[in-house]
Amino acid sequence: MAIPLGAVDFNVATFDFEQLATAIQNFIEFGSKKGHILINELCIVSDADPIPEAFDDVADAIQNGTKFFDACLYLSLPSDQRPAIRAIADNERPTTKEYGQIGEAIFVIYFYLLTRARVPARTGEDANHPVPRFLTNVLSLTRGIPYYLSLIAGFDIAKMDHKWIKAINMSTLGDEFRNRAGLGVAGYRMLGPFKAYNPKANISAGLTAAINVAKQIATAPPDWNVHPLTRNPTLLSNLGNLNKNLGNLILDVFTDEQIREMIASKMIFAKPTREPTHIQYRTWTTQQLITFNDPVFRVQT
Repeated sequence: MAIPLGAVDFNVATFDFEQLATAIQNFIEFGSKKGHILINELCIVSDADPIPEAFDDVADAIQNGTKFFDACLYLSLPSDQRPAIRAIADNERPTTKEYGQIGEAIFVIYFYLLTRARVPARTGEDANHPVPRFLTNVLSLTRGIPYYLSLIAGFDIAKMDHKWIKAINMSTLGDEFRNRAGLGVAGYRMLGPFKAYNPKANISAGLTAAINVAKQIATAPPDWNVHPLTRNPTLLSNLGNLNKNLGNLILDVFTDEQIREMIASKMIFAKPTREPTHIQYRTWTTQQLITFNDPVFRVQT
């Protein structure tokens, strides 16, 4: 005889998967992307008395004590979405409001982004890395990274999307910088050996094909499709992690003596570490390359 179960309800909440996906699409899109600076992260402040209701322009904001990138983002918002200006706190006061020093600080950030694809670290292990000699010895920018970082934003500037560097008109920048930039930008260091050295004898056809791919990228003019901050995702999907594959390829096709020369001349920082999971280079072909049609050193019209 069956046991009469009755109306049992486990009170489980269920949903339609497609409807749920539609509901959370925007949230997933937001979370998947870098470069978000929330409005409440902006440090929009004034040391004036009385505090102004709004800033007219970037210069006005800077002279009130708001930092450059905060001011730019503030003025990029529709007026009805801009945060209220509040009184500046003692620990928020800028070291200087002088435009020249702010310009130097922004250039330091730009130089790091272009040549190293990252914002310099203010604290931690990376903060102890030496400042590029071009900045200190050629341009006499010797105040130190923490100082320059302190001038330009009240939020963590590393969180920004820095694709803006691609839109800078290099043709108007200083001759010393343009000469230095011509020596190399981020994303190309591990490609240098394939321009300068011949591989050792008796390597396989597969490694020869990989060398041809590396050489074709290395000898083309520097391109935003290769730069790490603006890299074309198709290049990554076709070739895998470029630096790690190139490191393995260097170990496979050059002699120890050649690698020591590369390090001594600072062509590469150190002998690559073997990366066993990054073996896409073994099947590289030039057909996997994309068109390099977005040059870093574009002739401006």
